[in-house]
Amino acid sequence: MSSKDADKANLSAYGNHLFNDAGDIFSSVIRGSSTLALDYKNVGLLIRSNYFYDYQYDQAKLAEKAKDELVDDISFTDAFVYGYFGDE
Repeated sequence: MSSKDADKANLSAYGNHLFNDAGDIFSSVIRGSSTLALDYKNVGLLIRSNYFYDYQYDQAKLAEKAKDELVDDISFTDAFVYGYFGDE
């Protein structure tokens, strides 16, 4: 994504101070989602996760806490074990 037109009078709002020229790229995110499913006879396991990495924020001068939130992250959205017992 790139900024269409920088608002020079309001550079501190919403983080505009990092990308203050028109056409500056302010986000280049790679996102992914993965699902792992394992089955054995009548039981199984499913784990699902999402992740992202943003190159632009990785290169920007940010506070460490901001980098922790904006540069990359992985989250597990689902994880469960299941089984089928009894008559089939």
